Amino acid sequence: NNNPLPMLTQAQLDAEIIANLTAQTTYANKQLQINSHLSNYYGNVGICSGNSIIPFDNTPPLITDGSQLWSQVVTPLNNSTTFEINFTGVIDCSGGNNITIALFRNTTLLGFITEKMGGSNHPATFGICIVDPADGVSGSFTYSCRIGVDSCSAWYVGKCASATMGSNNKCGWTIEEIG
Repeated sequence: NNNPLPMLTQAQLDAEIIANLTAQTTYANKQLQINSHLSNYYGNVGICSGNSIIPFDNTPPLITDGSQLWSQVVTPLNNSTTFEINFTGVIDCSGGNNITIALFRNTTLLGFITEKMGGSNHPATFGICIVDPADGVSGSFTYSCRIGVDSCSAWYVGKCASATMGSNNKCGWTIEEIG
C-alpha cells in the first residue's frame, strides 16, 4: 500500500492517546478483577526454638506432632475456591537430625518438607508452597504450620543454635484465596 499515513493535528493526537489509554485502563481493570486475589492473610513467625518431635518414619505427620508455628482461621469468599499457602523461614537444629515442616487444613495434612540438617549452626532456608483446592469445604477453617525434629534435639526458627541471626531474619507465611 503506497498511501501515506495522514498527518494528525495535536488535538487529534491527544484525542487518540486518551482513547487508547481509556481502552487500556478499562481492559486492565477487567483483567485485574479476573486475576485479583479474593482474600489474603499473612504473618511473621518470631525467633523461637523447641524440641518437639515429628517422627521420621513411614507415616505422615499428624496434627498432634511437633509444635505449632502459626495458624490462621480462613473464611472463603467463594464456595468452590483454591488457596495458596506459603511458608519460608531460616531453620536450624542441633545434632544434625531431620527437621520437618508440615502444613494442615484443620486436621488434614496438605503437605510437608523434611530436611537432614548439618548440625548446630548450619541453618537452612526452608520453603514450602501448597495449592489447596478447598472445594466442598464449607464455612471457616484453620490453616496451620507445625515443626518438629525426629529425635530429642532442639529446633530453631530464625536463628542458629548459638545465636540469633539479626533482627531482619523474619520467617513469614501467606495464604491467598486465588479463585
